[in-house]
Amino acid sequence: MVKKATATATPADLLADHLPDAKKMVTPAFVAAPDDLIDDVLDAVLQLAPAFCAALAEHRDQLAAMAKKISDQKHREYAGDRVYIPSTTETARRERSSRNASILRDHQNGERMALLERRYGLGRTALWKIINSKG
Repeated sequence: MVKKATATATPADLLADHLPDAKKMVTPAFVAAPDDLIDDVLDAVLQLAPAFCAALAEHRDQLAAMAKKISDQKHREYAGDRVYIPSTTETARRERSSRNASILRDHQNGERMALLERRYGLGRTALWKIINSKG
């Protein structure tokens, strides 16, 4: 699970550092799911979109500095994390369910964990979670 830094500036705050009226221009478009990297990035982009479009022509250098500042902030927040982004499609859920059933079957048939790790491309902890959740 991705853990974000607790006291970080919002994209609107970072934009306001460069453009004083930016907070008036920024309106949230949707509510990001907690601890979801994709939603976090999308939320940042959507918050900045109106102000970015309005300011692009006039403040190109300031916007480049702001983009660098946001990039640096996101790198600090997620530095060193190995991020897992789950698929949310129904097809992916069915495939995962089928894979998990195969893992459980193989384990019940006595397959060694090292073989299961190689076969399914999962670590021992992930395999144990699957095995323990089914039995």
